[in-house]
Amino acid sequence: MLKLDWHEPNFIPQRNFSIASDTSTVNLYILRKKYNIEVAEPGGVLFRRYNGSTANRRGCGFPLSDKNFDLNAAIELLKADSDLRGETL
Repeated sequence: MLKLDWHEPNFIPQRNFSIASDTSTVNLYILRKKYNIEVAEPGGVLFRRYNGSTANRRGCGFPLSDKNFDLNAAIELLKADSDLRGETL
């Protein structure tokens, strides 16, 4: 089972996944400390985890990519990673 390689977002984007407010590279970087944001990018898909101090600030964002990808496989990977960590998805 593959465990995602979560890490703090860096300022230099690997790809421009989105320019939407909560998913832009700049906002992920600026808000990384406030919401304890972690990202993983296996196979060109961006996964986001928010580990804020309150329940409504915790969870995973919708997987994103700048190309077509298998959404079901991405969600299964996210679920498997959560299971390995002993967390709920």
